Amino acid sequence: MLQKILIGFLIFVGVIVVVAISFMILVKVMVGENNKDKGEYRKVLSAEAQDAPKALVVYQPTLSNSGKTIAEKFAEGLNENGYEVTLAYPSEKLSADISAYEIVVLGSGVYAGKSSKALREYVGSVDSFAGQTIFLYSVGSMETMEELDEIKPELDGTKSISTFKFQSTDKDVGDKAYAQAVLLIEGK
Repeated sequence: MLQKILIGFLIFVGVIVVVAISFMILVKVMVGENNKDKGEYRKVLSAEAQDAPKALVVYQPTLSNSGKTIAEKFAEGLNENGYEVTLAYPSEKLSADISAYEIVVLGSGVYAGKSSKALREYVGSVDSFAGQTIFLYSVGSMETMEELDEIKPELDGTKSISTFKFQSTDKDVGDKAYAQAVLLIEGK
């Protein structure tokens, strides 16, 4: 009887170890994917006016596709309110000169408590944020925004910085992103 209990306990511990190792591998893959430079991507939403102000939306795609939804809806909100908007991934190929843009939006998913390494590296490469209005956001399951604290020091000289956390489980992230774009313009 004692031998059966011991075997049962060892099987239980073995299953727990396998689940824990599987979870660690999954987290490593997710973090690695979030940190990867996705390469060059650029999409421009033209404005009706030739002399329209410009906005740059730089986002790291998320595994759930919510990052793309947020960036596109944010860009749509800016564009429909008179801005020419450039959507791009953070990349070594993305220009570090952002002086042509009035508004710069920076966003990333959060995995293991960190924003994307690709986004952090891009922000660190930017020549100057002087004079721009910055909107910094993250997408994750926690309500805290500690992952944005490591990016903020790089944003010296900005006109203003707004931050927002989109919840990864939220079904209306697109609507919220559009609303945040409108609020950003109104608050400028």
